[in-house]
Order: sequence, then C-alpha cells, then structure tokens
Amino acid sequence: MYQELFLNKKAAELAGVTPRQLQSWSDKGLILPKREAKGGGSKRGYDEINLYEIRLCKILIEDMNQGIQLVKGIIGDLRKEDSLERWARDPREYFKEEWKKMGRVYQKTTFDDPKDAERWRYLTAHFHKFFIKSPIVIKRTSGVLFSFFGSKITQIMTKHWIFPELYDFVAPEAYEAMNIIFSYLSLYDAAIFVNLGQIKDYVDGELKSLS
Repeated sequence: MYQELFLNKKAAELAGVTPRQLQSWSDKGLILPKREAKGGGSKRGYDEINLYEIRLCKILIEDMNQGIQLVKGIIGDLRKEDSLERWARDPREYFKEEWKKMGRVYQKTTFDDPKDAERWRYLTAHFHKFFIKSPIVIKRTSGVLFSFFGSKITQIMTKHWIFPELYDFVAPEAYEAMNIIFSYLSLYDAAIFVNLGQIKDYVDGELKSLS
C-alpha cells in the first residue's frame, strides 16, 4: 500500500476530480481524510484508500447521478468494515472472509411473504453451490461493488458486497448464479453496481506515474 499522504490539490488530481469537488465532499463527510485539518496552518491529508473513495464518489455522483446522502451511506458503510482497504490489500483473503459472512447472512434472512421466502431459499441454495464451492483464480485487479436496498428484507436493509468479477471463477456455473441473482432483484427496492477493479486500476496507474 502507498504510504504517502496527499494534500487536497494532488489527491483530487490523482483521483480525477477537481480540488473544489474534493473539498466539498470532505466538508459534507463523504470523504474522511486520513489527516484532518487542524488550525490555520494544518491541511487535510488523503491516503491511498481515500483516493479510491474519491474516485468512487465521482462515479456514483457524476456518472450515475446518485444523491449525496445515498453515496455518503454507501462509502460510510464500506468504511465501517474497512472493506475497501481489506479488499485492496488482499482480494483473495477478502473474498474468502466475505463468502463465509455472506453465507451466514443469507441463511438468517427471513421474509413474511411465503413466496418471497421460497424465492430466497432458492437463491441461497445457488449462492452456496456456485460461489462458496466454486474455486476462484485472481490474475488481475478484480472487484465489483454490489449495493442492495430493500424494505422487504428484515435482516438486510442496506448491504454492500464486493464480488470478484465473473472471469475469476473457474466453474462456468458462476455465470448461471449471477443470472439468478439478477433475476431475483425484485426482492430489493434498488441495486447499484460499480466496478471497483477499474477504480483501483485508475488510481494505481496515477500513483505509478509519481515514481
């Protein structure tokens, strides 16, 4: 991981946004700099994970037209579990840990409507078959953020998961599993998908240009 902290102007440049945008997002609490400004002579310092967060903000707000509060919630939830940092540091270990956690969440989730409950059991069975038991081979930056929002779900009101990209799965059945997930999006009120691998590649490329 890159150890240097960057001031507002340089951090904005590395993440592909304007200094004014970054200042605004930091003022609103979307981005929490590694070192906060204190006093008249101190300035905010942003680390590598902040750069990923800034780039994610740009895509969600500018490219996908998502609202500030929703984006603040997504990034805040990722920050609570250090998801971006754990994923960026060791994606293979991150996916291994999250599979186990996700499997437990899927099993505990309940629905009042019997039809929804039956559909969820079907989805859970395929999740275990095609993801937990399917080997993964990671040869390049891989990660897609899945953010789900749903009033029907009693255990998961808002959840954000980072999946490997489909080309990392050895078993071709993973494609079928993903189709099943998309076909059951009616269980949620809304869903957002962002390619984090592309975000990391972009930022990493900018950081390499410094050396």
